[in-house]
Amino acid sequence: MGLINNKLALLMGTTVAITSTLLTNTKVKADTDANSSSKEVTVQNDNQSTNSINTQKVTLQNQSTKNEDSSVDTKSVVSNTETSNDQSSTGEANVTSTTAQNSVESSSTNSYADTSKTLQVSDASRQNVNESTQALTMSRRMKASVKLVSQSYKTGWVNTNNNWSYYQQGKKVTGWLQGGNDWYYFDQNGKMATSWLQGGNDWYYFNPTSGRMQKNWLQGGNDWYYFNPVSGHMQTKWLKNNNKWYYLNPTSGRMQKGWLQGGNDWYYFDRASGDMKTSWLQGGNDWYYFNPVSGHMQTKWLKNNNKWYYLNPTSGRMQKGWLQGGNDWYYFDRASGDMKTSWLQGGNDWYYFNPTSGRMQKNWLQGGNDWYYFNSSSGRMQKGWLDEKGDWYYFKNNGMMATGYYNGYLFSNSGKWISNFTLTGLGAKDFISQIGEVAKIVADEYGIYASMMIAQAGLESGWGSSMLSQQAHNLFGVKWSGKGNYVTMPTLEYYGGAYHTVNAPFAAYNTYYESLVGYATMIKTRFPKSTKSYSPTYQDAARNLRNGIYGTYATDPYYASKLISVINTYGLYKYDI
Repeated sequence: MGLINNKLALLMGTTVAITSTLLTNTKVKADTDANSSSKEVTVQNDNQSTNSINTQKVTLQNQSTKNEDSSVDTKSVVSNTETSNDQSSTGEANVTSTTAQNSVESSSTNSYADTSKTLQVSDASRQNVNESTQALTMSRRMKASVKLVSQSYKTGWVNTNNNWSYYQQGKKVTGWLQGGNDWYYFDQNGKMATSWLQGGNDWYYFNPTSGRMQKNWLQGGNDWYYFNPVSGHMQTKWLKNNNKWYYLNPTSGRMQKGWLQGGNDWYYFDRASGDMKTSWLQGGNDWYYFNPVSGHMQTKWLKNNNKWYYLNPTSGRMQKGWLQGGNDWYYFDRASGDMKTSWLQGGNDWYYFNPTSGRMQKNWLQGGNDWYYFNSSSGRMQKGWLDEKGDWYYFKNNGMMATGYYNGYLFSNSGKWISNFTLTGLGAKDFISQIGEVAKIVADEYGIYASMMIAQAGLESGWGSSMLSQQAHNLFGVKWSGKGNYVTMPTLEYYGGAYHTVNAPFAAYNTYYESLVGYATMIKTRFPKSTKSYSPTYQDAARNLRNGIYGTYATDPYYASKLISVINTYGLYKYDI
């Protein structure tokens, strides 16, 4: 009895010691040996339907050491320590020999055998047998308890068959797990997510190696995706990042590249960076413009840097060359595309475009003191003769309208051709109306007063009725200089205090216009003090006629007063304006 009790006490003491040892020292080496593990990751993206999920293929190659003879559960238990840059977690622990456990079994068995050998049919023997049996049962229970306790305290990262799990208090984590600044996800079986994951209406992505939830930009093949930096869900539609705009497919999340239509608007995203274009974009030989704020493609009229452009209402292409808008025409530079204003040469032709509206000029145009005419249909600048509503005009090679005497033709100040300049001699008013416009043309050309010219012509010719004016077109009684044609006519001369009739040679002209030009030439050369540059008023010019280079213009002492009176009476000063 005492021997048996001693054996039982020894057995129970041994079992407790083994339990303590297992609880204290049992650590199991991970299936993955830190010195031999490697992981290969292959990512394949499906660019088909927007509903498809990219397939992630993960191959993990591990070499592990496992005690095949141990009866202790040897599932990998990895220390709960992870660095942010590790792509895999490995743990190493001392493996406690299972000898102690085997000793329990051996001890129990031997004890049972020893008891059997001494078994006798007596109360004392039965008591010994019972005690031995109890010891054996207790040993087996202690063995199972050790194994269960060892399993229940499994914690941290565990790799089983190349799948990672995380244990807390011996149980696999499912759902979301935060590790520092990183997030992980485990399915209902505790398997760590390593690819795409749909949660409700949102998508997430987990690194195929580390399992960390993706944040910010992710490249998958030739495509890019963006994941919210806080929640991790995949971004769709519009995204502003670093002051640039991007668009992510509403279904697949792929970053947009190239053209995108949104309602009635078009947008363009850089084919390399994916950021939305603003301002000018060249596509081949064409140019497009995108609103600097909204990014939508501009159509129709655009003012940029104080220049106007036109962008096709459908395609958005910048207009080059001619453009018709209603009844108007515009022209856009074939290189820069900006709308032309002012002059434009096209071959041998010239065109003019309004400096404000850009419309092509048609019909009459005044430029300073000059006039131009542009074809009412083609817009080409007129050169040569023009019949405008029955009146004839002539335009020089530079487009300026001819006035006065040009190329043997006489034109009024308004440009009308004076085909037959004649004086009917019907009185002062008729004479003035007929000669006034032509006189102004000649006077402006030679820098003299038209008012004084008309008044002198009226007084000298009797308002065009004299024989000298009728037969020789001489309106001013200009004496013959010894050159050209002449006629001899009687004239009144004042000398000796009285008027006398004398015959004198007078210059003969072919037209009245030649008579006006002859007079203007004489004033400018022989009576320079009567020009506008010398005399500030027509009154001064009339009085200076007596101060010619070769003497006085007329012998009549009241000649200047008469001229001034005629000018004032008929308002001839209006022709000086």
